[in-house]
Amino acid sequence: MSDNALFNDENWQLMTTGQWYQTNSKVLASFRREIKRQCQQFNQAQGERRKLLQRALLPNVEAVIGSHFASDYGFQIKSDGIFTAGEFLTILDGASVKIGVDTIIGDGVVITSVEHHKSPQARLQGWQKASPVIIGNRVTIGNGVTILPGAVIADDGVIKDGEIVGRR
Repeated sequence: MSDNALFNDENWQLMTTGQWYQTNSKVLASFRREIKRQCQQFNQAQGERRKLLQRALLPNVEAVIGSHFASDYGFQIKSDGIFTAGEFLTILDGASVKIGVDTIIGDGVVITSVEHHKSPQARLQGWQKASPVIIGNRVTIGNGVTILPGAVIADDGVIKDGEIVGRR
């Protein structure tokens, strides 16, 4: 699938403007399948091949990322400089996820910019909304942390193991 098909999709437009969108639209679902495939290749690669795959998967990121990385779109994730992440990092980037320089992310961390609709019927139809996540510079994020849509973590913040961080 071409990026143009994605960027011209109505649900992509709704998602990136913070409105309710249908995540199971053909265009969004197809793009996510491709990114999942790329994540799998990245997770299995080593050395120079892994670096090349990371650049393709995460074109706006400088990072050292452990194994078992997962993402929805990849290019919605941005960094100003190098950050370090442990194993089993999941970033659901329906909206932008900005990670500051010299940030350290522990194992088993989930960063999600996506929230599900409160109505059971709407959830079954795939309705979601995305809000940006901003993580400052020199932040330490402990193991097993979950960062929710709209969260902003200030520079030099420390998030303890297992915490859940929402909008502040």
